[in-house]
Order: sequence, then structure tokens, then C-alpha cells
Amino acid sequence: MGQVGSLGEVAFEASSERIMTWNNCVRDTSANFAAHEVIEGKARLQFLGLGLDEFSMAITLDASWCSPEVEMRKLDAMQQSGRAYRLILGGRNFGRFVLEGKTENRVRTDGQGRTMVAYVQLKLKEYN
Repeated sequence: MGQVGSLGEVAFEASSERIMTWNNCVRDTSANFAAHEVIEGKARLQFLGLGLDEFSMAITLDASWCSPEVEMRKLDAMQQSGRAYRLILGGRNFGRFVLEGKTENRVRTDGQGRTMVAYVQLKLKEYN
């Protein structure tokens, strides 16, 4: 096992030393059409082009396998930069995406308040 994908410098991997994988990955695609009205008939559609792809995915960050705080700070920096990053999942390059939104759910901490387990939901939008 090894790297199963990446978003920029954030590597998704599964090995005996580190587990940080995505799950519940949903890809939304769309096509844009214009409707042209016709006298005494049905409207006609005209294909305008493809819409921007969007992905949502969940990441589990567990201190047994990675540093949740470090990984969340990386994601914060990526989102705040406004830059587009290459998204690769399962060996397939989907193109460049921005981190449009992120939801963190810190589900477990230790005695000092450090995050031990966090679920992070990412919302990505294609950058064209």
C-alpha cells in the first residue's frame, strides 16, 4: 500500500506507518444549456459548455496515524492562499481545484486539549 491520492502537497496514503485517506467522495459534474423559445412549438436547447466540477470528501485524521493539527493547518493554509492545487485520486488526475470550503469536527482530544481524532469535510471546486 502507499499513496492513494493527493491534493497539492497533502498526500492521501495508507501504509503500515501512516493512514490518511479520503472517503465518501462525491463528484458533481454539470453541463450548461440555454433554452430558446420557438413560436408555437417547444423550446430548443443549445449546449453552452461544461460546468465546473465539484468534489466533496471526508478525511479522518487520527493521531495514531498522523498529526491532526498539522494536517488541519496545512488545509487552512491551502484554503487561505486561494491557489488551485492538482487533485489526484486513485491514480487519476482530475485537474486543478481550489479548497472552497472545509468543515472540521474534532471528535476526541487528549488531557491537554490536543486533537486526537478529527473528521474534516472538504469542498473542492475546479479551477479552469
